[in-house]
Amino acid sequence: MKGIKLFMAITWLSLIASFSLVAQESNEVVLADEWVVTVNVNDRQAFESALSKHMKFRADAKDPRQWEVYTQVIGERMQEYILRSCCTNWNSIDAYRDWSASSKTSAHWNKTVSKYTQGANHYYSEIDTENSNWDNEKEFKYFGVSRMFVKQGEGFALQKSIKEISDAAKKMQWEKSFSWQSPIGGSNRIELVVGYENYSAMTPPKASFFQRLTEQMGDKAKATSLLETYSKHFTSTDYSVYVHRKDLSMPKK
Repeated sequence: MKGIKLFMAITWLSLIASFSLVAQESNEVVLADEWVVTVNVNDRQAFESALSKHMKFRADAKDPRQWEVYTQVIGERMQEYILRSCCTNWNSIDAYRDWSASSKTSAHWNKTVSKYTQGANHYYSEIDTENSNWDNEKEFKYFGVSRMFVKQGEGFALQKSIKEISDAAKKMQWEKSFSWQSPIGGSNRIELVVGYENYSAMTPPKASFFQRLTEQMGDKAKATSLLETYSKHFTSTDYSVYVHRKDLSMPKK
């Protein structure tokens, strides 16, 4: 039952957009570029003012990427700002770094925004387009993010579990848009992101994922085993809800 409850919580409440996430199949590795910036609560107003101006500077400089900003509304890391651009690939990173240097956007950040931050972490996240199911026609405001910290040696078995659960969700036409992503850098974890248009959309459905999975598989024991096997791949999990900060994101091109 513990495994079932874990997955139901992940699926109901939460669940890499992004976020404008891409969910089409592709042979190319799809990456999101993410900066996690920590800001002292006393510097938030000054930071947000400087960040907004910096994003306009990027837009005026014709930044080839679109940077979106997210902050937590539910969770334990309320002091963090997520600056995220999706999507790119390994072959495009060098050219973008060269552009950042020549356009002086990095220098502008260091001069105007950096002084209000306590620190920053940088990641690329690989988007699992094969197992994700994201509705790009909808504009989501909130994003439930479950982080699952993977046990050593469980990677291949976990991928099998993710595919089985994702295939089941697609087959039953699970209503939520969901995306799997694997951060590159930091602890060994995967993330499951679900988009919500508003808080009401977070209401658990009348028929739970487990109930529908049981009906689909025609065997409660098999459904239980699938979810329990999935949950055993992790040492721990956590869950947060983020809001898309349009007011701080880069103006649309």
